[in-house]
Amino acid sequence: MSDVERSWTLEVPRGWEASQDDAVVTLARPKGRSVVRVQLTVRSKGRMTEKDVRAAADAALGREASLRKTTCGVFTGLKLEHQSNGRHRREWWLRAVDLMLHVRYECPLADRGREDATVDGMLATLAIDPPER
Repeated sequence: MSDVERSWTLEVPRGWEASQDDAVVTLARPKGRSVVRVQLTVRSKGRMTEKDVRAAADAALGREASLRKTTCGVFTGLKLEHQSNGRHRREWWLRAVDLMLHVRYECPLADRGREDATVDGMLATLAIDPPER
């Protein structure tokens, strides 16, 4: 592994805005009721593995869950859809090189499915920066 500091990028859809604090990037429509949050973990040595992704998902959910494999841009990993407290959630645990992203899309249960194509399109643009050579 090189000493290159990597991060990630994605294309923000028209009509959405992005903001960032120390730990999370938040994407949302200014007057919308849904939100996408992205949290980054960087491995200090070596590459992120499928085992790392599974462990992160299990820890976040507090249980083992039936996760499906997925690809989002240059990232691969696991995804899950579930509902609780009147909210619909789609979650991804994704890896590329030494990076792992935990992505959560959340909306009111009544809005389930309305923005799936937009969110999937956004995640399809995920890339690492700088690109791996």
